Amino acid sequence: MWWIGSVIEPMIDANWKSLILAIRNDFARVAKAKSEVLKSLEKYLVFQNKYVILASLCADLHASVSDAPPYEDISISSAYDKDTETFVAASKRAFHI
Repeated sequence: MWWIGSVIEPMIDANWKSLILAIRNDFARVAKAKSEVLKSLEKYLVFQNKYVILASLCADLHASVSDAPPYEDISISSAYDKDTETFVAASKRAFHI
């Protein structure tokens, strides 16, 4: 199929041949410029792979979570459990409210 805007036409052999020749000519046209750009790059230029960095960070975080002690339900017991007025008064004094 050959797409031109919103018109779709079936491609004949001549269309395929012209498409392939056009692509080949484009490669030939930019080959010299591409070669110059590649030569200008350092031989051992390292490009960072952001996904490797992210995977390493996730692995470290997973290890820290996996190594954490098991969850323990901690119920807060206090002398103020039944005497809420005293608890509120002590909290206000502690936080200068």
